[in-house]
Amino acid sequence: MDLRPRKRLIATIIFFSACMSSCERGTNLSIKDEVSPSFEITGGGYELFFGVGEVSNERDQFGRKVLPIWSFKSKQRSEHKTWPIIVYGKLFDEFEQTFPSQGNPVPLIEGKLYVVSATIYSTSGDSLWFVVKNGKVIEISKPD
Repeated sequence: MDLRPRKRLIATIIFFSACMSSCERGTNLSIKDEVSPSFEITGGGYELFFGVGEVSNERDQFGRKVLPIWSFKSKQRSEHKTWPIIVYGKLFDEFEQTFPSQGNPVPLIEGKLYVVSATIYSTSGDSLWFVVKNGKVIEISKPD
């Protein structure tokens, strides 16, 4: 019995398993603290672009319009296996604010709908929608 095809199959499976296990995990965004509010980003990668926007009732060809209220990006490309907890309005030295161009972002308002997104170079991004209710950030399903 010729074992070469079986050895090739096993070698192929090992090769693809090694490749898949070395790939970066996809980005996952979650609410870390409901009161602050703060957000946790999991998944490795190189550069982070992070944004928070107020979701409008107005629509365009892509759906509901989003008005940016705070965003920042990595100052330089450096690999991260973990990202710092992002507290709304607070910026770490390794990031630069892109919106607003100066000053702090507007306070989050009770009852308004917001979307937060994290995009990391070399992996997928993630978004979540939330409202402020009774002083706490509550994640909700993506609206229509």
